[in-house]
Formats: sequence, C-alpha cells, structure tokens
Amino acid sequence: MNLKKSYSRFGSTVCVAVLFLFSYVSADVKIQAENLLSVIKNYDYGQSREPLTQFAELIRNSIDSPADKQVLETCMLNMLGAEATFAGKQFICQQLSLIGTEKTIPTLEPLLKDEKTSDIARYALERIPGKRVNEVLRTAMSKARGKIRIGIINTLGERKDSESVAAFGKLLYDADKTTAISAAAALGKIADNNSLEILAEAVDRTREEVQLAVLNSYLKCADAQANAGAVAQATSIYQTLLGDKYALPIRSAALHGLVAVSGENAGKLIQQMLAKKDEPLKATAIMLVRDLPAHLSVQDIAAYLPTLDVTGKVQLLTALQDRKDFSVHDQVIKATGDEDVHVRIAAYTALTTLGNEQDVLLLATAAARGEAIEKESARETLALLSGAKVDETILALLPTAEPDIQAELIASIGSRNNTSATDMLLQTATSANPEIRNQSIKALELLASPDYLDKLVDLLINVQSPLERRRAENAVIAVAHKIDHQSEQAAEVLKKLPAVKDEEARCSLLRVLGNIGDSNALPILRASLSDKNENIQKAAIQALSDWPTSAPLNDLLSVINNSKNEIHQTLALRGYIRLIGLESDRNDSQTIQLYLKAMELAQHANEKKMVLSGLSNVRTPEALKLTAAYLSDATLKEEAEVALIRIAGRTRGNFPAETKEVLLKVIKSTTNKEVMEDARRYLEEMAK
Repeated sequence: MNLKKSYSRFGSTVCVAVLFLFSYVSADVKIQAENLLSVIKNYDYGQSREPLTQFAELIRNSIDSPADKQVLETCMLNMLGAEATFAGKQFICQQLSLIGTEKTIPTLEPLLKDEKTSDIARYALERIPGKRVNEVLRTAMSKARGKIRIGIINTLGERKDSESVAAFGKLLYDADKTTAISAAAALGKIADNNSLEILAEAVDRTREEVQLAVLNSYLKCADAQANAGAVAQATSIYQTLLGDKYALPIRSAALHGLVAVSGENAGKLIQQMLAKKDEPLKATAIMLVRDLPAHLSVQDIAAYLPTLDVTGKVQLLTALQDRKDFSVHDQVIKATGDEDVHVRIAAYTALTTLGNEQDVLLLATAAARGEAIEKESARETLALLSGAKVDETILALLPTAEPDIQAELIASIGSRNNTSATDMLLQTATSANPEIRNQSIKALELLASPDYLDKLVDLLINVQSPLERRRAENAVIAVAHKIDHQSEQAAEVLKKLPAVKDEEARCSLLRVLGNIGDSNALPILRASLSDKNENIQKAAIQALSDWPTSAPLNDLLSVINNSKNEIHQTLALRGYIRLIGLESDRNDSQTIQLYLKAMELAQHANEKKMVLSGLSNVRTPEALKLTAAYLSDATLKEEAEVALIRIAGRTRGNFPAETKEVLLKVIKSTTNKEVMEDARRYLEEMAK
C-alpha cells in the first residue's frame, strides 16, 4: 500500500470530522442563543436576570472559538434588528462590545443616530476594533447635534481616533459649551502631536469652563510627551502652565509634571518653589517631596523649614517623616523648639521615623513640661522611637533625671514593653516621689512576670496612698493571671495574707483574691465574712461579688439575709445579682427564680434596675412576662422597657405570640423614641 496516499486519506477524514464537530458545536450554540434571545428581547428591568446570566456565560465560553463567536454575533444582530425592549437591546450591545466585529456596523448605525439608543450603540462600537467603526462614527458626528454628537465625540476620543483631531479642533469653538468641552477632553485622550498644537493655540482663545478643559487636555498631552521621551517639549508645556494667570489646580498639576521630568534636578526645583512668595504653589511643592527619587537627599529642602508659615512647616515635617531621610534629623530637632505648638507636635511626630536615642531626653522633657496638647504627642513618639540603644538610653537617664522627667521615662518603659527594666521599676516603685511610684506600678502591671509576684504583693502591702493601692492591686491581679494554671494564681497572696496585720493591706489582699478567682481562696473569703472587723467583712463581700463564677451565690445570700449592716447587705445584693448573670449550668427557669428572689430582697430602685438588666439576657416568655409587670412602676418603667426590647430581640423568632403581646404594651406605654422604633421594627419583621 502507498503510505503517502493512505496518510492523505486519513488526514482528509480527520479534517472532515473536525469540521463536522465544529458545525455541531456551533449549531448547538445557535439553538441555545436563539432560545435565550427569544426571552431576552422581552426582558425589562426588575425581572429575573437568569436568561441574561446564561447568555453571558455563552459569550464567555465562546472567547476561544471563532466559529461560536460568529454564530452568537449573528444571533444578537438579528435580535437588534427586530422588535425588542430597550433593556434587552442594552444587554445585547454590552455583549457585542465583547465579541463584536465590523459586521455589527449596519445594525448599530441606525441605533447610533437615535437619541434613545445612541448611548447603547456607542457602548458596543467603542470597543469593537477596526477603522471602519471610526469612519462610521466620524460621519455620524458630522451630522449629529446635541447629546448624540457629544456622545460620539467622547467615543472617538476613547478610541484615540487621530483622524478626528481636526474636527475636534473646530468644535473647540462651538457655541455649545458642552460640545466644546467634550472636544477638548477627546483631544487630551488622543494626545498626539496634532492634538497638542491645536490645544496650544486654544489655550488663550478659549474662556472659563472650556479653557479649563483645554488646559487639562494640554497637560495630558505634556504627560504623553514625557512618557514618549520628549522631555524638552513636555518641560516647556509644564513651565508655561505654571504661570500665575492659570487656576491653581492647573498650576499644581504642571508643577507635578515638571518635577517628574526633572530627574536629578527635581529637588532643586522644589527648593526654587519654596524660595518664591507663591504661597498657593508651595503646598504642592511640599507634597511632591514624597515623590522625589529615593536616592535624592532632602536636606537642602528641609533647610527651608524656618521660612515657611505654620501650615507649610507642618506639611513639610509630615513629608519628611514619610521619606525617612535621616539627614534631616537636625532640622526636625530645631522645629521642636518652634513657637507654634502645632509645628512642635508635627516635629515630635516626625521623630517616630527620624529620631534615635539622642532624642530620648528631649521627648521625655516635652512629655513632662510641654503644653497639654503636645505632651501626648511626645509620649507617643517616645514609645515608638526606634533604635537599638533607645531602651538602654532610657535606663541610663533614669537615675539622674529630674522627678517629672523620670516619671515620663518610667511610663515609656511600660509603653515600650521593656521587660528587662522590671528590677529597676521595683526600686523606683518605692521612690519618695508619688508620681514616680504610680508610674512604676503601672509599668510593672504590664511588664512583670509571675516570678516577680512575691515582690509585687510586698509592694501592695506597703503602698503609701489610696491611688497606689488601687494600681498595685491591679498589678498583682494582672501578673497572677499570667500564671498558666488557675489553681496556682492565688498561691502567693494566700501565703502572705496570714502575716498581714494592717487592716487596709489585708482588705487589699482580699479584694485581689476575689478578682483572681482561684477557688483555693474561697475558704479564706468565706471565713472573713465573719471577721470581727467590719472593713474586713466588707472587703470579703466585695471579693465574692467580683468572683468570676457563681460559686459564692449562697455566701452572698447569707450576708443579705443575716447581716445587720445595711451597707454590707446592699453590696452583697449587688454582687448576688451580678453572679446570677454569669454563665452556669442552670436552666433559664432556675435563673429567673434567682432574679425573682433578688427582686424580693431589693429595697432600693438601683438594685431593682440591676435585676431588670439581668433579666434582659434571659430568652424566654417567662422573662418577658416578669419584666412587663414593671411597666406600671414609674421608677422602673424605663429600665423595664429597655429590658423588654432586648428580650424581644431574642424571643421574637421562637415565641412570636408572647413577644407581640409585650411589644404592643411597650408601644402603648413608652415615650422613648428609640424603644418605640425598635418595638415597631420587631413587629414589622414578625408580620412578614
């Protein structure tokens, strides 16, 4: 057998099979398209978009198949040529913009001339390649007027049709301002040499809005020249538009362009602008400092800081901060001495990126002695100051610093999380100066590890003022909670408590035990409820009231029922109400019974309001009913309304009838606008 002949026959068979397959696929696409288009031609806004979505999927799947794209294009053109809704035609034009060819022109051209459909036709034509599209658009533009002509001008501009430039040049002087503005914008999009010449001539021949559009497009032409490497020509245009007869936005954009093409001379250009008395343009020049090439030093620019007004100084300091050029450090330091506080604040802030260990004392002094609004800025910068030696410098300055500055240095140790300073902080926490002691204790709360807990407890026992006592209590609690095993968190306090005889110190340790929540402390706290000293009893009640679980509920109930001290009873009741609201194994009914008990025990409105607040977290009809009973109590009415809204938010899904009944009562009784709106909203949601 002739192998060559056999191969040829085989190849022919394959080709026929492939052609048949393409024909089959295209036929299938055609059927799908026609079926979908029969629906889409009647589509209107607000209807289901499912057929549109399916057709769009056909378009996406056809992208790599020329045969399918031809089929789909033909089907869409057939629909556009027939009766169809505007919404349907709009959708088809959107799809034609993706796969359309010059074949669409005869169908789209009539739509282009109709004011109702011109926009959707242009949407398609704008993205269809080919010179023939441009020819049709130019012809249509020459005959159109008003919105249709303006739209075509915009489309030709987007297509960067250079053969329309001459026509646009004439339209710059059209009596219709909108047409002239559109023509100017189109020339800026095309931005070729002919456009540039026409715009250059029109700069001084146009006025107001048209001139502004011309100037904007002239700038775009300059940008295009710069991008094409014609730097000299771009520079000439930018320099021309820097003239003070033009609006500030134009001048600012021109300066931006000029700096961009100035290369190594960009910094000198900014210096020249800062040296002039052209205040409006100085702000732009300062802004452009950020855009200078990274390798260019801005030290010479920073030298102009003293010559600027307050706003300029602040702007330049911010720009210098963003550049992180350490060569300007000394100029920034000088600015911290400016007579205006806003400039000083900007300078402190700039030091967050430009400062180093040399600035620690300056910042600490400003934090201690500056005006109120600059103190916080100095503190924040001291906390963020970078450099390997900053923490070392802070510690070195501490022993000899004056007390107010020493207090700020200590505060910065905490904010910088310098754990290596813990031993020194324990020393300064016993200083003769109260502010130094306070700042030291605050820092220890943040930095101390559990290894220092025994020393912190000693510190608490020996504090010298009520403020220090509260802070020392917080420090012990915070550090105890850093211990992994909860059963070990109270060990150090429990170990030292028996030897403490001072009443205030003992009360502190009891309160600390309550906040730590280690169950090993419960026997001690329970025993302290019977102490002969009423202050010790009070501290124990406070500790049990702060307990993290509901374990001491019965202990507090016993105080409420048996204590003869009204203050102790009130504290215990408030703690009791708080503990009811903590997570537990109780069901909702049991929780409600506890709240009912608390309400019976409550003698004052404040405690009753606490009960209502607690009930608002229970999601049952029983809670609704119980709370609604207090709508008639004038002293509790407002709290009951708020609680009912919260409960209703949780019950309206599972208990709609009970919730509706209560919400109607709330609407009838309330004068609270927010409560009224929430109640009505819930009712409307439930009615759906």
